[in-house]
Amino acid sequence: IPFAPGSLFAIRRDEFWRLGGYDQGLLVWGGENTELVMKVWRCGYDDPTKPAGRVVVVPCSRVGHVYRVHIKETGRWPPTIPKYVQDKYHINTNGRWFVNGGKADPFTRLVERNNMRIFRVWLGKDSPVARNYYHRAFGVNSTNAKDFAPEWARMIRDMDNDTEILRQESIRDRNKCKSLEWFDRHVVYRLVGRHLPMHDLAIQAKKGIVSCGQHEAKTCGQCPKGNGKEWCNGDCHWCEHGSVVPLNNTAQNELVARFKKGKLNKQAKAFQQMKETYSCVPKANRCAKAGVNDLF
Repeated sequence: IPFAPGSLFAIRRDEFWRLGGYDQGLLVWGGENTELVMKVWRCGYDDPTKPAGRVVVVPCSRVGHVYRVHIKETGRWPPTIPKYVQDKYHINTNGRWFVNGGKADPFTRLVERNNMRIFRVWLGKDSPVARNYYHRAFGVNSTNAKDFAPEWARMIRDMDNDTEILRQESIRDRNKCKSLEWFDRHVVYRLVGRHLPMHDLAIQAKKGIVSCGQHEAKTCGQCPKGNGKEWCNGDCHWCEHGSVVPLNNTAQNELVARFKKGKLNKQAKAFQQMKETYSCVPKANRCAKAGVNDLF
């Protein structure tokens, strides 16, 4: 899965520390799960003899989680932010603390600060994805601090000399982590059939547009324009395998049932071999949406 909650996961200790642990500048709640899965997926070993990073669901696993234990006593979620934290990070001041058009309470301000840190390290300081997020959240079509309300601008400027952010960036570079574009195309899009929510291509998709690589079209089928597979890239995949047919629901259910019983038969092996071309339909030489029907 591309993303996972931060409250119910397991990771090898040596791998956790190789990836840099958690950003120690993240406060109280929010964002740590996004940071960790970005590290796992994008910073897997370059050594082909070692497994690449991945996040998987373990069927039938059991996790003990103390979940918002004081909500009955306090009657509220999120929890109150300690005053010394509010004072230290200037989130208790009056001002233009607006997020998504509404007034943000101290907890929301803190979560947005965490998000900004993750964007800085894992999306890039001037990333279009970060810009699109800021436009939606703050109404600012920019990643430059000067364009934000003073309260948010202070948070952005503080990150320029933040020693923990510099440490995380150094670990990212040392681990030769893959780019955000790689993560979007080879993880997010492959697993869920959609781009990252604030990716330019995701915004285009909502408008009924797909990327063919160097040009755009309303559908993948319209990408080639008679020019063949060279014009079928981006969001789309050129299918050469006219005989490949996706498994129907009955076969999928049978496969899942056999998997749970520990019986991976020939059908499962065939399914493993065909997953790369699972989006192809039984018509040769077709430009089709890449990964939308991919069960993996």
